[in-house]
Amino acid sequence: MKLVIVGASGRTGTELAKQALELGHDVTALVRNQDKMREKVKDGRLQVETVDVMSSESLIPHFKGKDVVVSALGHAGELTDTVTLFTESMKAIVPAVRTANVRRLLIMSAWFTFEDPKEPTPPIVLQLLGNVLKNLAKMETYIMEECSDLDWTLARLPSLTDGPATELPFAVKEDATQVSGVQGRMARGDVARFVLHTLSSDKYKGKAVAVITAPYEE
Repeated sequence: MKLVIVGASGRTGTELAKQALELGHDVTALVRNQDKMREKVKDGRLQVETVDVMSSESLIPHFKGKDVVVSALGHAGELTDTVTLFTESMKAIVPAVRTANVRRLLIMSAWFTFEDPKEPTPPIVLQLLGNVLKNLAKMETYIMEECSDLDWTLARLPSLTDGPATELPFAVKEDATQVSGVQGRMARGDVARFVLHTLSSDKYKGKAVAVITAPYEE
Protein backbone atom coordinates (compact mmCIF):
# COMPACT_ATOMS: atom_id res chain seq x y z
CA MET A 1 0.00 0.00 0.00
CA LYS A 2 1.27 3.47 -0.89
CA LEU A 3 0.32 5.52 2.15
CA VAL A 4 0.54 9.27 2.79
CA ILE A 5 0.29 10.56 6.37
CA VAL A 6 -0.60 14.22 6.84
CA GLY A 7 0.58 15.39 10.25
CA ALA A 8 2.99 12.48 10.54
CA SER A 9 5.31 14.10 13.09
CA GLY A 10 2.69 14.09 15.83
CA ARG A 11 2.75 11.26 18.34
CA THR A 12 -0.02 9.25 16.65
CA GLY A 13 1.23 9.91 13.14
CA THR A 14 4.73 8.82 14.11
CA GLU A 15 3.44 5.53 15.50
CA LEU A 16 1.41 4.97 12.34
CA ALA A 17 4.47 5.58 10.15
CA LYS A 18 6.55 3.10 12.16
CA GLN A 19 3.95 0.34 12.03
CA ALA A 20 3.22 0.88 8.34
CA LEU A 21 6.92 0.60 7.52
CA GLU A 22 7.22 -2.57 9.61
CA LEU A 23 4.42 -4.10 7.53
CA GLY A 24 6.25 -3.23 4.31
CA HIS A 25 4.06 -0.37 3.12
CA ASP A 26 5.41 2.53 1.09
CA VAL A 27 5.07 5.50 3.48
CA THR A 28 5.32 9.24 2.82
CA ALA A 29 5.25 11.58 5.81
CA LEU A 30 4.01 15.11 5.14
CA VAL A 31 5.23 17.49 7.83
CA ARG A 32 6.31 21.05 8.61
CA ASN A 33 9.74 20.06 9.94
CA GLN A 34 11.65 17.26 8.19
CA ASP A 35 14.43 17.12 10.78
CA LYS A 36 11.93 16.54 13.58
CA MET A 37 10.33 13.67 11.66
CA ARG A 38 13.62 12.01 10.76
CA GLU A 39 14.71 12.19 14.38
CA LYS A 40 11.54 10.39 15.44
CA VAL A 41 11.58 7.71 12.72
CA LYS A 42 15.11 6.71 11.76
CA ASP A 43 14.18 4.46 8.86
CA GLY A 44 15.68 5.11 5.46
CA ARG A 45 12.58 3.75 3.74
CA LEU A 46 10.46 6.65 5.03
CA GLN A 47 9.91 9.44 2.54
CA VAL A 48 9.60 12.81 4.28
CA GLU A 49 8.31 15.95 2.58
CA THR A 50 7.63 19.49 3.81
CA VAL A 51 4.15 20.81 2.96
CA ASP A 52 1.60 23.45 3.83
CA VAL A 53 -1.45 21.47 4.98
CA MET A 54 -3.68 24.45 4.24
CA SER A 55 -2.72 24.46 0.55
CA SER A 56 -4.07 22.00 -2.01
CA GLU A 57 -1.32 23.02 -4.40
CA SER A 58 1.28 22.05 -1.83
CA LEU A 59 -0.33 18.65 -1.23
CA ILE A 60 -1.24 17.50 -4.75
CA PRO A 61 2.28 16.47 -5.92
CA HIS A 62 2.69 14.25 -2.85
CA PHE A 63 -0.74 12.62 -3.22
CA LYS A 64 -0.29 11.61 -6.85
CA GLY A 65 0.28 7.89 -7.32
CA LYS A 66 -0.73 7.03 -3.76
CA ASP A 67 -3.41 4.59 -2.60
CA VAL A 68 -4.42 6.14 0.71
CA VAL A 69 -4.27 9.50 2.50
CA VAL A 70 -4.49 9.55 6.30
CA SER A 71 -4.95 12.74 8.30
CA ALA A 72 -3.34 12.45 11.73
CA LEU A 73 -3.48 16.17 12.41
CA GLY A 74 -4.02 17.32 15.96
CA HIS A 75 -4.49 20.66 17.70
CA ALA A 76 -1.21 21.75 19.27
CA GLY A 77 -2.23 25.15 20.63
CA GLU A 78 -3.96 26.24 23.80
CA LEU A 79 -7.32 24.58 24.42
CA THR A 80 -8.89 28.02 24.86
CA ASP A 81 -7.80 29.08 21.37
CA THR A 82 -10.24 29.36 18.50
CA VAL A 83 -9.70 26.15 16.51
CA THR A 84 -9.92 26.07 12.70
CA LEU A 85 -7.19 23.52 11.90
CA PHE A 86 -9.46 20.61 11.08
CA THR A 87 -11.90 22.39 8.79
CA GLU A 88 -9.29 24.48 7.00
CA SER A 89 -6.88 21.59 6.44
CA MET A 90 -9.65 19.32 5.15
CA LYS A 91 -10.72 21.96 2.65
CA ALA A 92 -7.21 21.66 1.24
CA ILE A 93 -6.82 17.89 1.61
CA VAL A 94 -10.10 16.90 -0.09
CA PRO A 95 -9.55 18.90 -3.33
CA ALA A 96 -5.97 17.60 -3.43
CA VAL A 97 -7.16 14.02 -3.02
CA ARG A 98 -9.64 14.50 -5.86
CA THR A 99 -7.12 16.11 -8.18
CA ALA A 100 -4.59 13.36 -7.48
CA ASN A 101 -7.24 10.66 -8.09
CA VAL A 102 -6.90 9.10 -4.66
CA ARG A 103 -10.21 7.69 -3.41
CA ARG A 104 -9.31 6.33 0.04
CA LEU A 105 -9.19 8.87 2.87
CA LEU A 106 -9.06 8.12 6.59
CA ILE A 107 -9.34 10.96 9.10
CA MET A 108 -8.57 10.72 12.80
CA SER A 109 -11.25 12.48 14.82
CA ALA A 110 -12.49 12.16 18.40
CA TRP A 111 -15.28 10.91 20.60
CA PHE A 112 -17.99 13.41 21.54
CA THR A 113 -17.94 15.47 18.34
CA PHE A 114 -21.75 15.50 18.44
CA GLU A 115 -24.07 15.48 21.43
CA ASP A 116 -26.06 12.31 22.07
CA PRO A 117 -29.06 12.99 24.37
CA LYS A 118 -29.01 9.37 25.55
CA GLU A 119 -25.30 9.55 26.45
CA PRO A 120 -24.37 13.16 27.23
CA THR A 121 -20.81 14.30 26.86
CA PRO A 122 -19.09 14.58 30.27
CA PRO A 123 -19.02 18.26 31.31
CA ILE A 124 -15.26 18.16 31.94
CA VAL A 125 -14.71 17.07 28.32
CA LEU A 126 -16.73 20.02 27.01
CA GLN A 127 -14.91 22.37 29.36
CA LEU A 128 -11.46 21.24 28.26
CA LEU A 129 -12.00 20.31 24.62
CA GLY A 130 -15.08 22.25 23.57
CA ASN A 131 -13.34 24.36 20.91
CA VAL A 132 -11.53 21.37 19.45
CA LEU A 133 -14.69 19.26 19.33
CA LYS A 134 -16.71 22.04 17.66
CA ASN A 135 -14.20 22.29 14.83
CA LEU A 136 -13.94 18.52 14.50
CA ALA A 137 -17.74 18.39 14.22
CA LYS A 138 -17.71 20.95 11.40
CA MET A 139 -14.99 18.97 9.64
CA GLU A 140 -16.94 15.73 10.01
CA THR A 141 -20.09 17.36 8.64
CA TYR A 142 -18.15 18.52 5.59
CA ILE A 143 -16.84 15.00 4.98
CA MET A 144 -20.20 13.31 5.47
CA GLU A 145 -22.22 15.78 3.40
CA GLU A 146 -19.84 16.75 0.60
CA CYS A 147 -17.47 13.83 0.03
CA SER A 148 -19.70 10.98 -1.13
CA ASP A 149 -17.39 10.51 -4.13
CA LEU A 150 -14.57 9.42 -1.81
CA ASP A 151 -14.07 6.22 0.20
CA TRP A 152 -13.69 8.02 3.51
CA THR A 153 -13.59 6.78 7.09
CA LEU A 154 -13.85 8.97 10.18
CA ALA A 155 -12.11 7.23 13.08
CA ARG A 156 -13.45 8.75 16.31
CA LEU A 157 -10.87 8.18 19.03
CA PRO A 158 -11.05 8.43 22.83
CA SER A 159 -8.38 9.93 25.08
CA LEU A 160 -4.99 8.54 24.05
CA THR A 161 -1.86 7.34 25.79
CA ASP A 162 1.65 6.90 24.39
CA GLY A 163 1.51 3.15 24.88
CA PRO A 164 2.58 0.57 22.29
CA ALA A 165 0.27 -1.66 20.29
CA THR A 166 -1.42 -4.47 22.19
CA GLU A 167 -3.34 -7.54 21.08
CA LEU A 168 -6.58 -6.37 22.68
CA PRO A 169 -9.70 -6.59 20.49
CA PHE A 170 -11.29 -3.43 19.19
CA ALA A 171 -14.72 -2.28 20.32
CA VAL A 172 -16.18 -0.41 17.35
CA LYS A 173 -19.54 1.31 17.04
CA GLU A 174 -20.66 2.71 13.71
CA ASP A 175 -22.36 6.11 13.49
CA ALA A 176 -21.74 6.70 17.20
CA THR A 177 -19.83 9.39 19.05
CA GLN A 178 -18.54 7.02 21.75
CA VAL A 179 -18.44 3.32 22.60
CA SER A 180 -20.91 2.69 25.41
CA GLY A 181 -19.88 0.57 28.34
CA VAL A 182 -16.14 0.71 27.70
CA GLN A 183 -14.11 3.01 29.90
CA GLY A 184 -10.51 4.09 29.73
CA ARG A 185 -8.08 5.32 27.13
CA MET A 186 -6.48 3.91 23.99
CA ALA A 187 -2.79 3.52 23.24
CA ARG A 188 -1.48 5.34 20.19
CA GLY A 189 0.06 2.05 19.11
CA ASP A 190 -3.42 0.56 19.00
CA VAL A 191 -4.73 3.56 17.05
CA ALA A 192 -2.10 2.87 14.40
CA ARG A 193 -3.01 -0.82 14.45
CA PHE A 194 -6.70 0.03 13.98
CA VAL A 195 -5.98 2.44 11.11
CA LEU A 196 -3.88 -0.10 9.22
CA HIS A 197 -6.45 -2.84 9.89
CA THR A 198 -9.23 -0.59 8.60
CA LEU A 199 -7.32 0.34 5.46
CA SER A 200 -6.85 -3.34 4.64
CA SER A 201 -10.59 -3.85 4.11
CA ASP A 202 -13.72 -2.13 2.81
CA LYS A 203 -15.62 -2.52 6.08
CA TYR A 204 -15.78 1.09 7.24
CA LYS A 205 -15.81 2.96 3.95
CA GLY A 206 -18.26 5.86 4.13
CA LYS A 207 -18.60 5.39 7.90
CA ALA A 208 -17.92 7.38 11.05
CA VAL A 209 -16.89 4.90 13.72
CA ALA A 210 -16.13 5.27 17.41
CA VAL A 211 -13.39 2.91 18.54
CA ILE A 212 -11.49 1.84 21.65
CA THR A 213 -9.64 -1.28 22.72
CA ALA A 214 -11.81 -3.58 24.81
CA PRO A 215 -10.51 -5.69 27.69
CA TYR A 216 -10.71 -9.44 27.29
CA GLU A 217 -13.68 -11.04 29.00
CA GLU A 218 -12.80 -13.62 31.65
